Amino acid sequence: THYPVRFKQFVVVVGAPNSYVGTLQSDGSVSSWKAGPGTVSQDSTARRVIIDTNRIYSIGGADATGAIEMARIDAKGNLSAWNAVTALPVPINDPQAMVLNSQLFVFGGEGPGGDTSISRDVRQAPILADGTLGAWQLVGQLLQPRPHSAVLSYNNTTHLVSGGVNSYLTNSVESARSDLLGAPGANYFSG
Repeated sequence: THYPVRFKQFVVVVGAPNSYVGTLQSDGSVSSWKAGPGTVSQDSTARRVIIDTNRIYSIGGADATGAIEMARIDAKGNLSAWNAVTALPVPINDPQAMVLNSQLFVFGGEGPGGDTSISRDVRQAPILADGTLGAWQLVGQLLQPRPHSAVLSYNNTTHLVSGGVNSYLTNSVESARSDLLGAPGANYFSG
């Protein structure tokens, strides 16, 4: 699975051995695809890809490591080389992630055992001025494990929607006040 991200008028599809950057047109189409540097990790499936300003983060993957890589995109749509940043302390694939207040949050996912090792963990790392990450902290637990879920934040509320894999599926929604994410206390999500 490849997750695209948008930066200004560009769409970036992260992968290995190449990532690709396309230009969004006024009619909604994407044109002028060009190859850019691929991630160091050659297994580009089951990652979560997010963007913070002009920095793109590739998180985890089906190779079940906690690896995180970061590249920059410039105003002309050129990608820098990918570099490793502080890895998660546990192997993870198909998590959900978001950036909030210069913090990278990773929600749920699954470990090397696939649907036998699904996660409820909420982890947080500060994004440093150079785009690298500080130390990871376990800052809470979801009400239910959530690999393959969706996350969105609106009006100071973060929602995790659905999720699951093979033997475990949920169509529920969990919500938390965005300003409480990472605050002391373990269970701040409600169903």
